[in-house]
Amino acid sequence: MPGIAQIASVMITSAERRIDVAAVNVSNIGTPGYRTRRVFADLVGVQSGLPVNREIVVASDNTPSLIQTGNPLDFATDAGSVLALRSPTGILFSRAAQLQRSADGRLIDGEGRALQSVEGADLIVSSGTPTVTDDGVVLVGGQPEGRIGLFDASLAGASAVQAPDVRSGASIKQGMVVGSNVELSDEMLELNKASRMAETGARVFQIYDDLLAKAASQIGSISR
Repeated sequence: MPGIAQIASVMITSAERRIDVAAVNVSNIGTPGYRTRRVFADLVGVQSGLPVNREIVVASDNTPSLIQTGNPLDFATDAGSVLALRSPTGILFSRAAQLQRSADGRLIDGEGRALQSVEGADLIVSSGTPTVTDDGVVLVGGQPEGRIGLFDASLAGASAVQAPDVRSGASIKQGMVVGSNVELSDEMLELNKASRMAETGARVFQIYDDLLAKAASQIGSISR
């Protein structure tokens, strides 16, 4: 069985993690496509018997709004599909991407991740302003140069792109991004909850110290 001090420590640690996550959420309130994170202490460790923090992405109750940017290399997908961006460490799946054309013709984001084609390879586009059809075909000067991969949204967290995972009937919007689903009022509530949890943990520690002091005093009086 965990002791009082251990329980108080878990409460304070969980409160600190909640505050950190809320701060990250608030800092990304204007980040296109950002999904709110939450911390839940609802798992119990096998060894300690204490709750273990679990951080998850919170889906919005409403369909995220699309924000028009006018940039021809900004893209947003429909609710059931995601874009794939390749980096040396793996694939990032996202409903939105703000891209630029590299010297070798790849479409990359600010982190250098390359947009993937429907075949699961880096999409290469020649110089010029591209036009993208609703189903992802990239046209430059009216000529098709490739097709953007629109993959099933259930792929989030996967590490590879394969052609069979392309979502049939998916659509993409050019010159738009998906808005963040962060709500400032929700984050303020989370900070208040975390603050109360930290205060409770501190009070538990105080009770624990008082009990130890009382026990020491009683032992001291018995030994005299």
